[in-house]
Parts: sequence; structure tokens; C-alpha cells
Amino acid sequence: MQYNNPQIRLINHKENFGIYRSRVDAIKNSKGKFIIFLDPDDLFPNPDFLRDLYEYNLINNIDIIEYTVLMQNEKRNRIYYSLDHRINHFHNFNEEIIYHDHLSNILFFENNHYSDVFCRCIWNKMVRKEVFNKTINFLGNRAYEKDHFDFGEDTIINILNFEFASNYSNLNLVGYLYNFRDNSISHAKEGKEIQLKLGLSAFFFYKLFYKYVKYFNKDLNYLYFDIKAFDYYIDYIKQFSSNSNTKQSVIYFYKSLLKENNISSEFKEYAKQFIINFNKNPIKKYK
Repeated sequence: MQYNNPQIRLINHKENFGIYRSRVDAIKNSKGKFIIFLDPDDLFPNPDFLRDLYEYNLINNIDIIEYTVLMQNEKRNRIYYSLDHRINHFHNFNEEIIYHDHLSNILFFENNHYSDVFCRCIWNKMVRKEVFNKTINFLGNRAYEKDHFDFGEDTIINILNFEFASNYSNLNLVGYLYNFRDNSISHAKEGKEIQLKLGLSAFFFYKLFYKYVKYFNKDLNYLYFDIKAFDYYIDYIKQFSSNSNTKQSVIYFYKSLLKENNISSEFKEYAKQFIINFNKNPIKKYK
């Protein structure tokens, strides 16, 4: 496929290397100062928003700008603002500029619930390329390997982007149409092989999440509600992983949580119960 527009560059991988490598290659080959992503099944409902973002940034010089998202349920043929959906923004799009000292906390939790899920997404933001370059360099070459990121890639990248950015703002400007399909990979019931792969990928993500929360001296209790989501994969990993080292690695990870001094008693009790449940016989219904 060829394009007559010299501003469009096609990067062709000989095989599917996964979304992280594709994004990194796009960033490395880009010539602009800012990066915006568009996933294959989504749309820019109003391309003029790019001009509005640029003009806003000429005045304010922001490293990360987040914009509003429209949700589209293809099955129900319905479009609605994400603010009315179960996935909510943490903010009210008031164009407030948040500076570095308070920046990364918006990716975590407030009052024992998610401050925002979309805030962790990479496709509803314009990010300065220099910030992305710092994140890529921090993750290193191993993250570039195939299948390294099958789960939680957005969250890890955003944790780092928000650490390396100087400031952030958000605009009440519709910039993205997210296609929410009931039968998509993140919502469909998959076979045991896929569930095992997702479970192992999820475990890898939680270890990375733990590593970077500690590295940047964040409150470890931020991890509590994320790690509890791993319960969903316990029995898949116990039954379908023939690698005993994997199972021992899971146990070791939760025991390391118990050694932390600065996590809540509730978090520690959860980690203890997880280890007990993980050592029990798997549930037969997953055969």
C-alpha cells in the first residue's frame, strides 16, 4: 500500500510483534513534537480537535493533554459520553493545569475506588514526544521483546509518562470515539489457553506495577485494588500452567508483599488469604 501524502509513513512488520512494539516503532519514526494514538477499531469523531489541542498548547505548553471520549456500543448501536458509563474520568475537564509534584497520583485511587480508568489509557491523550522517549528508555530493550506486554501496557506507560512529564491538563473537547464491543477480547469468554495467557500476562503486569510504584516512592496501598483483580486468574494458572516455577513465582510475589512495612493490615490479610487459596486444589469446573 502506498500513499501520495508524504506526511504519512507506513511501517510494515513482517509479523505481529504486539501493540507495544508497534507503538514504539511509530514514536521512533515520528517527526512531530506530540504523539496521539488511534486504535484500529476506534475513530476520531472530529479531526478538527487536533487543531484545537495544538492552539491550546501554544499558549499553555503542556506535556500531556487529555480529552473527552465518546463510547459506542456496536451491538446496541448507541453512542454516549464516557462520563455516563461505568468507566469514569476522575476530573471535570476544567482545564486545570496539574504540575509534576501531584501529577502521577491521578493514575491511582481516591476514597478506596478507582480515581479513573480512562486516565490510564494511552489513546485519549496528546503526549509530548520527549516524554514518550524517556518512558521508552526507562523500560529498556526487554520491553521491546515480543509478547512482553499482553496486559496493562497502557497503565505501565502512563505511570512512567506521568512521572516524566512536567505538567498535565484536560479539555472538555471530544476527541475520541471508543468502540465498545460486547464480544471484544477484553470482554469475551475465552478458552482455557487464552485465559492462561491473560493470567500470566496479568501477573507480569502486577509485578511491574509493584516495581514502579516502589521505584517512584508511591504509596504501596495504591496497588491493593489492582492486585485484587488477579483473583480472577488464580484457578486458570493453577490448573493450566504446567510450570511449577510460575506457581512458585506467584507465591513469592505475594510473600514479598507481606514483608512490606507500609501496607495496610487489610492489604496484608488479603495477601495471606491469597497464598492460602492459591495452595488449595484447583476448582474442577475449569476443566
